[in-house]
Amino acid sequence: MAIKGLAMAENFPQDLDTLGCSWYYVWGCNQASLVDPRYVPMSRDGSMVDLPDDYSGYLLVFNEPEAREPNGCNTKATVGLCRYKSLVERYPLAKMIVAGVNQGNGSKGETWIKVFRDGLPDYGLGKPYGYALHGYRDNNHSVSVIENWWKKIHDWVNLPIWITEYNDTKGRAGNLKSITEWIKKQTWIERYACFTNRSNDEPWAIGSGCNLINWDTGQLTASGKYYASA
Repeated sequence: MAIKGLAMAENFPQDLDTLGCSWYYVWGCNQASLVDPRYVPMSRDGSMVDLPDDYSGYLLVFNEPEAREPNGCNTKATVGLCRYKSLVERYPLAKMIVAGVNQGNGSKGETWIKVFRDGLPDYGLGKPYGYALHGYRDNNHSVSVIENWWKKIHDWVNLPIWITEYNDTKGRAGNLKSITEWIKKQTWIERYACFTNRSNDEPWAIGSGCNLINWDTGQLTASGKYYASA
């Protein structure tokens, strides 16, 4: 069964236990955090990171490269391939989960993955360990559209998938439950992480509807109550 985690946008470590999460990431790479077995580092735009020479754990590489800042890292797939090659050469034992493209960005994410996937042999690279995908239920994207898109990408790459960001942007717990329960039934999804524990109108924030925990009170929202029990 897929392992439940958290895309932890704000540094409230206690939220991991509150939500019952077994892993998390924070859009960066911090060696000091590696002592926590729940932590998965990230190279947000594919740039070099500081890890032990023999690092053999997971490494998330890229976060919505098809999107502009502050939500994405705005990195062309061809540039990403060059950076990814450097990471593979520096950390050959690491299990890299790449892409992190968002269904909500339409064909841009699909194009990015196709260029990256098809360009790997040209750079002397084999397949990565897996691919990360995002998707949000909002007024333009239904639950079924998101799920079908994730499955389509999996069929393209035929590798393990991590769903590293998802939620209902309006805080509709029923939709979050529907997506999560579907994720848990897919044998090709290894891990999933809901976005997010807390946000407070930051430039990158999608809105308070995605908060699993209330910023002011520290209490679980309706979506958070479901996710804690998922």
